[in-house]
Amino acid sequence: MSRLLALLAMLAPTPLFAEPIRVVAVNSVLADFARLIGGEHVAVEMPVPEGVDPATWMPSAAEIAAIQTADLIILNGAGYAAWTERTSIPRSRTVVTTDGLEGRFITAEDAVTHSHGAAGAHSHGVVRPMTWLDFSLASEQAKAIAAGLEEALSAPVEASGLLASLAELDARASTLGERIEGPLIASHPSYDYFAEAYGIEILSVAWDPGAAPSEEDLAELDAILAEDPATIFLWERAPVEDARVEISERNLSGIVFDTGANDDLSFLERMSRNLDALEAGLGG
Repeated sequence: MSRLLALLAMLAPTPLFAEPIRVVAVNSVLADFARLIGGEHVAVEMPVPEGVDPATWMPSAAEIAAIQTADLIILNGAGYAAWTERTSIPRSRTVVTTDGLEGRFITAEDAVTHSHGAAGAHSHGVVRPMTWLDFSLASEQAKAIAAGLEEALSAPVEASGLLASLAELDARASTLGERIEGPLIASHPSYDYFAEAYGIEILSVAWDPGAAPSEEDLAELDAILAEDPATIFLWERAPVEDARVEISERNLSGIVFDTGANDDLSFLERMSRNLDALEAGLGG
């Protein structure tokens, strides 16, 4: 029996890397998934500077060269982070987490162009990219990461805990969606997948939470409210005081619902907090 066990041990897959493999992810969501799945076998990097939107970040030539040397590169796909589509990336060491999910992409007929501070003017294009806000899609992305890590490590990985937590978020969001009767208003067209997945009508404007709304912004919001009374306004991040006051004066409850793309909290914790805030806005 001992000889048989020794033979089986010799035939079992052996990780190619004695040290943790270097993994680069295009945003904090996918980086967090890779850490949770890969554990001590991965050293995960998310190279986008703090406070910068990973969707619009443009890496320098030196930053791209550093990314290209990673053992595994994890991309979102769905048009997210346009630099990844214009740069030579070693495809054999790249996981595009939405490959095969194109039938579930959400498209918009008209692109919204606006500015976010130093990032300048940009458009959100035709395909909406924030797929992970549908937690069932996030689960598929996690499975793609697990498969990529298994191939890179030549060893199995454990994703069941993350998948179970994503299923819990999905169930909780579905329950909240059933409670929401009227539309919500959002400061940014980021929530399409969340709205579609959980049966919520979300009307988007294009407000920068870091700036006071202009007269044109307020007129647009008032026109929306005249046709579609709403009680909740979703912010990507905490707004400046002037914006908070304008929302409050219109009897809207402002809720921060962070997409988690560049976040120091874990994805599961961030999304749980988002759902807590939305539940509180609905009256508990």
